[in-house]
Amino acid sequence: MKLQFKKRRFLPVAFAVMAVVALSGVAYAFWTSGGSGTGGGSVANPTNNLTVTGTAPTAMYPGLIAQNTSVTITNNSPASAHITTVTITGVTTTDETNCKGADNFAYGGTVTIPAGGVEIAGGGAFATVVGPTIWFINLPSTNQNACKTLPVTIGFSVS
Repeated sequence: MKLQFKKRRFLPVAFAVMAVVALSGVAYAFWTSGGSGTGGGSVANPTNNLTVTGTAPTAMYPGLIAQNTSVTITNNSPASAHITTVTITGVTTTDETNCKGADNFAYGGTVTIPAGGVEIAGGGAFATVVGPTIWFINLPSTNQNACKTLPVTIGFSVS
């Protein structure tokens, strides 16, 4: 029996075989090629551009129960900031000689903001959250009259 190749059938089959061989070489080269490189970038830290202010809701006096502070966080960065905790870092007065803040005031630790925190948009947006507690310590054997009407500064940090 004699095989006959017809030109009309041979060319498309030959091109198909060549295409499969060529594509398999490209695929092999793609999956086995190597390379290396370096890159760089920077990440903004918007928490460095936050202003945190807070107040106690009522005037404090010795022996008053602890009260939550009301904390306002202003974002001065163009980038948004995600805040999850608020912490009081210290208490001072305008007369640290006669009414030392650390001796006369106590405060609760860190407050975690519910629901996973708060997103504060950049450019001066703000959020008001319930912060840690503060109270005026009652020291019965100490005259605390020097603390009357003194402004108290509460230090805050956020993360």
